[in-house]
Amino acid sequence: MNYCYYATDNHKYQHPRMDYSDLSGSDSETASSSTMSSSSDSSSNLVPRRMDIVDLDMVKLINTGGSGKVYLVRDKIDRQHLALKVIPKSRNLFHCNREKVITEKNIHSFLTMESDDFFLPLVATWSDRENYYLASEYVPGGDLALRIMQQRTFDEVEARFYIAELIVTLERLHARKIIHRDIKPSNILIRPDGHIVLADFGVSKRFSDPNEDSDESFYTDSEDSSNSSRCSSALEACQRLGMDIGGASGLDASVYMTSDDCGTPYFMSPEQHRGDRYSFEVDYWAVGVILYRMVTGKMPFGDCALNKGQIARSVLEDDVSFVGHSSTISMVTQDFILGLLAKDPCHRLHPSEIRKDPFFYGIDWSLVENRNLTAPWLPYVAPIPKQSRAIFAGYRELSPSSACYVDETTSSFAWYSPYARLRHVRSIDSSSSGGSKSSSSSTFDARWKSWIRTVFCSSNSKSRTTRRRRKGWIAA
Repeated sequence: MNYCYYATDNHKYQHPRMDYSDLSGSDSETASSSTMSSSSDSSSNLVPRRMDIVDLDMVKLINTGGSGKVYLVRDKIDRQHLALKVIPKSRNLFHCNREKVITEKNIHSFLTMESDDFFLPLVATWSDRENYYLASEYVPGGDLALRIMQQRTFDEVEARFYIAELIVTLERLHARKIIHRDIKPSNILIRPDGHIVLADFGVSKRFSDPNEDSDESFYTDSEDSSNSSRCSSALEACQRLGMDIGGASGLDASVYMTSDDCGTPYFMSPEQHRGDRYSFEVDYWAVGVILYRMVTGKMPFGDCALNKGQIARSVLEDDVSFVGHSSTISMVTQDFILGLLAKDPCHRLHPSEIRKDPFFYGIDWSLVENRNLTAPWLPYVAPIPKQSRAIFAGYRELSPSSACYVDETTSSFAWYSPYARLRHVRSIDSSSSGGSKSSSSSTFDARWKSWIRTVFCSSNSKSRTTRRRRKGWIAA
């Protein structure tokens, strides 16, 4: 088995270099380039490590998303805290699409290797028979959704700070030919220093360079000729943008388009709700929705909607209204929001015009790019609770073999960031890379798996049992 070597403060570590043959070519090259130049060293103190849930202590549930749940965990080896996203492979509650999970892992690991502070660093990924696991850096400051819930409405100074950093984040993301497609407050984390970091690339799409040879077209979606007429407005918008988005000028904008139906309905653009083809401009639409929510305390479309259909109808038909807020929101802010939330993509603010908009008057963009702009608010970082052992009581424990199972699929999904700073590692025999894990990792904390299974299944099972008891099918 091949290894990549990296060093931290006082120790040198060796980490297994996984097979990326089933992933996209560009990401394979990125993963291969992560091998450190010191790989020729043969020091005896280099010890391989492969992260697994046996290394982690459960702390609490952080969030629930469309594909899985995020937990706060503590690494038993070096005691650092991580955010662990658990995506079940086959559940009634969530249905995992392996290709989408692989894409999320590829994009997130690619951005991590870019070492950009505006994106949440990914630490490691792995999988077993039941779940995919993506461990990333834990940001204790919470997210923008929590801040909005606490603040209700923002003054324009604070809103301008978050929007400016979000604009820079999107510019850097689009420069790498990636659309996020799920820009919303809960995916914008706030570090303890008050600066934001973008997270959750579960529905993101990365376009390949059309000049590169590829067996699969990553930069255009195959589209029936009958659908060409309904994408004219989005195509015209992209041509008008001239691919100035993210510094990708000089390229044909028509190839950087897709028509996938994904995202959060409140933050999806009209062309997404219609099923038209779209490009990078949909992320800026979501910025307009977030800004409106911050300064008014409500959503611009579908604020009282009960389902996705009503939200889509509101996005397509309703106009942006500032009734009741015209005295508290300046005309400059209103005009900026209207520019971002224009129904027709051709009439929206050009990405090159956003920085020059009067809304950002007085903003030093060099300070924003270097994260030197003083944050208007610093989050309170609450003490991290100790692990609760009571949550494991009374639940069936799983066999250790289910967690130690490793096959070709799980091996190809495994990835580890060379930038992760670990102080101690445990030895793994290199012969374990074939089909099973070594004896050093055979001791499995079954409470962990029991807890995960309980969280995913308890709500459904309890409600099902209650219904059956009420109908007299089972004894009370």
